[in-house]
Amino acid sequence: MKHELKYNQFHYFEKQQLEDYLNEMAKKGKYLTKIHSQYLVFKSEPIHQIYYYIDVYSQKDGFVDVPQKEEYFEYFQNNGYELLDYCEPFYIFTSLENKPIHTDEDVEKELIRKTSHRHLLSDLFFCTCWMIILWMKFSIDVFSVSSDYWLMNIVLWLFVLLGYFVASIYPYLKYKLTKKVEYSYIHILKRSYHTALIFACLLSLLAVIIAKTPYITYGIIIGVYLLLCLIGNYLIGKTENIWLAMKIPLITFCFTAIISFFYLISGVGYPQMNIPLTAQKPYIVFQQSSLAGYVNYQDTDGNRLAYFESYCDQIYPIVFNNMLINEHYKKTTDQGYDIYYINEDDVIVSKGHRFLRGNHQLLNTDTKRYLGFGW
Repeated sequence: MKHELKYNQFHYFEKQQLEDYLNEMAKKGKYLTKIHSQYLVFKSEPIHQIYYYIDVYSQKDGFVDVPQKEEYFEYFQNNGYELLDYCEPFYIFTSLENKPIHTDEDVEKELIRKTSHRHLLSDLFFCTCWMIILWMKFSIDVFSVSSDYWLMNIVLWLFVLLGYFVASIYPYLKYKLTKKVEYSYIHILKRSYHTALIFACLLSLLAVIIAKTPYITYGIIIGVYLLLCLIGNYLIGKTENIWLAMKIPLITFCFTAIISFFYLISGVGYPQMNIPLTAQKPYIVFQQSSLAGYVNYQDTDGNRLAYFESYCDQIYPIVFNNMLINEHYKKTTDQGYDIYYINEDDVIVSKGHRFLRGNHQLLNTDTKRYLGFGW
């Protein structure tokens, strides 16, 4: 018995489209065995007469679970329908006779409205939470006062809202205004592909923004994804194989991420950082914008160091004051260098817009290795 997976992104108001699609597949000898929130499972059998019917029924009132109504299922069983499977609010019944389900249209529309609103609000809530968490993460570091940070946030919000609009808001608004849905399964596949394409483009743009590639790269990426949109539409229209089409933006994003990573560690896009003590091994600048850079590394003796340098006047006092705000230290000055002694394993040497943090053997006034930094 051969099984086949088909993509399932039918909205709650697209009940008739799902029902028509199942019956079209049955005419080709492919019969539904299971429905999942993301896919439909079909099995191939010799063609025989069977009809699929879908009713909408929810065990939730808003966000609250309500008891399952046994009389609901008894009604269909007594009228010759057999429950095949369900994925709320779609309940799929089969029958050997061509007798469509007749339900109260107003009740059905109200149920679709409530279910759609619940999921729209739920998606919007999680989307907003994700964006707030991301904003909080970046707002506490040196990115928060750089143009890179704001550019990243604008791109994030724009593409997340655009993807959310294409996937959910626009289809629902169209349904609410026209009170009908007139498109096929192919249309639903293309809508899902466009949503995935938007998010893949978003992640690719994030990769090149963090790597600080030339601005022309942003336009190239958007152009590439517009071309992928046309290619994917063609493939889906010819084969109905969205799994094949989805691989294209995924591979493109992976390729962009790899290129961006190597561009980032090369340091081409940022001012050159000259660390004050020779590193024991190659290191990666783990945080840098066009305004400041920060790196952890080890010197040739294996001592762990943290080096920061600012390329503008505004950033240095913010970072330095936040670093010392909860520390108890003794400050001394030597030939223009400020030494902050916190404990034997934590000493900071500062001058201008730079500081180096390490242990007392490297940085205190006995060894005075900081005098050779040339700051």
